[in-house]
Amino acid sequence: MKYSQGWLVGQDGINGYMIPFEICMRQGGTFKVTATGPWDQELLQSFMLCSSAVQLVLHSLEFPFKPFDCHLHFPLHLINGSGTSCRLALAYSLLEVLGVELPFPASATALTGNINLNGDVFPVDGTAPKIKAAHAAGFKHMIVSSMQPEYDSSMLRINHLTDLMRRYA
Repeated sequence: MKYSQGWLVGQDGINGYMIPFEICMRQGGTFKVTATGPWDQELLQSFMLCSSAVQLVLHSLEFPFKPFDCHLHFPLHLINGSGTSCRLALAYSLLEVLGVELPFPASATALTGNINLNGDVFPVDGTAPKIKAAHAAGFKHMIVSSMQPEYDSSMLRINHLTDLMRRYA
């Protein structure tokens, strides 16, 4: 069993907030995904897209991995995990749990961004309150799309999931 703990950075109007999540992975599975905690269908679909994107990117890089099963857990009872901005954080934690060397542990990194099946990273709305929430929670790094219009010195900007692996591996 492998494990990764990550953070979704949400926003509700002018306020940002941090949402913890956990991913447990068992190798030798059939790519089955289960979830516990307060999740909805939209969040589970985002996780499935991230899982497929990560698998495609790793396959294209000839990174060895075997079929696996994943369990996504949200330990908080009240969350608002809707929207596409969660996808970069979910993909990052999946990369970590699969053994990819990343620049920072998922548990110490705030990420916000949308991704597609190819692993391209896209900007999202509401980044300013998310940056404030990440700083208030003590995060030193925030990974975002290179196309994100907001600027903060803590931001690492990427175009694609492989940018993290090439730059820091």
